[in-house]
Amino acid sequence: MPNAIAAFPWVQCRELIEIGPARILATQTDIDAVLGAYANRPNHPVTRASLLEVGDWHTGAEVDAHVRTLFLTRQAIGFSALSKRSLFRGHFGYCNYNHYRQVVNM
Repeated sequence: MPNAIAAFPWVQCRELIEIGPARILATQTDIDAVLGAYANRPNHPVTRASLLEVGDWHTGAEVDAHVRTLFLTRQAIGFSALSKRSLFRGHFGYCNYNHYRQVVNM
């Protein structure tokens, strides 16, 4: 059974965010090695990201029984975040659903 990290490579938060059983973490040291695979554009690697934990599943734990819950939580977070965005501000601060892409690295 693989252990895993659930990460949002293009989401940055400054502090722990708790929403019901979900936790979005800003613990950079836990994911520096994972980020090497992601870039905003060529030669501009992602340098900050956020981790997701849900219920009794924590970063680095066995993930098989929790994958569905992690991705359902990602959908809820993306939908909620987009409902609060401001559109048409000259593209500054713009985001779309792809910004909330989640990866589960095993």
